[in-house]
Amino acid sequence: MKKYLLIAPLLLLFKVSIAQSFFSTQTYANAPQGVGANSIFGWGENFDRTIDVRPNPHPWMGTMMINYHTGLTLSAHSVYGGIRFYNQGYPNPYDSSTGAKMVMSITNGKVGIGTTDPDYALTVNGNFKVTNENNFLFYNGFADIYFKYSGRGSGGRAMVHGDGNMLVLNFGGDFTGGTRLGTNAYFTEDNNGTSYVYSGKFGIGTADTKGYKLAVNGSAIATSVTVKNFDQWPDYVFKPSYKLPSLSSISTYISQNRHLPDMPSESEVKAKGIDLGEMVKLQTKKIEELTLYLIEKDKEVKAQQVQIEKLQRQINQNQQSQINELRKQLLLLKSKVK
Repeated sequence: MKKYLLIAPLLLLFKVSIAQSFFSTQTYANAPQGVGANSIFGWGENFDRTIDVRPNPHPWMGTMMINYHTGLTLSAHSVYGGIRFYNQGYPNPYDSSTGAKMVMSITNGKVGIGTTDPDYALTVNGNFKVTNENNFLFYNGFADIYFKYSGRGSGGRAMVHGDGNMLVLNFGGDFTGGTRLGTNAYFTEDNNGTSYVYSGKFGIGTADTKGYKLAVNGSAIATSVTVKNFDQWPDYVFKPSYKLPSLSSISTYISQNRHLPDMPSESEVKAKGIDLGEMVKLQTKKIEELTLYLIEKDKEVKAQQVQIEKLQRQINQNQQSQINELRKQLLLLKSKVK
């Protein structure tokens, strides 16, 4: 028991001495002093755990740690370069030809990463990434910005400075769900390369679409337009059961209303415009009705022509009979005169 009591203080004293010798210290007066613009100050740890004034005596030894409970102050004159942080080279810690690389600087209240001359509060010379586990924002240093939120998909190139000085959103269709502007303006592209806008209403030159899916305030041009009409197409006009209005009834309607039956009036067109699909349908109906009228008139003309030809033949026959009778009378007179 007495042996243990004697050994315990010795062990405690040994631990204290080891802890004290782990960090070597020296006064400010004994710290290395540099002279001239190329002076180098540094502290590193030797094999025997003493301070080495070289900035990095042995790369496989412990790293330098500065720790002070009430805060740490680094100070340098901004005119002469401010505070800079380097990955040092060897043998010259600040010579880029020996591997030195400046990774961050603080000058005039501005932080620079990869640059000694930051012109904004934060300037990064190169790419950078802001990440939270599998979510990130990434800038690749070539004007391409990547987004990803793993809970919403794989993400990709959200903004790219494209050829021709063009801003490209959703480059390459990386965001397979398409691109949305605001609440209801969606832009997307299918596997066949067809681009389209879906949901909501789209106005060109106007914010008031009057309830239509597409509103254009101004002129438009196209080489081809297809209107798909979901109503009944007027081929029913050619069915035998269709009752074609008489021309006299149409004449009466025109006299009273100054437009064709079924067609919108001038005042209606001014107030509501023209439904292109409906107008083409109505015009087709009128063309088909007009065709039937022409067919009827053609039948009447042909029937009249037959009658005329028959009458002409009768007239010709009567005339020929009369001529023949006159000839007989003349011959009879001549015989009497002789």
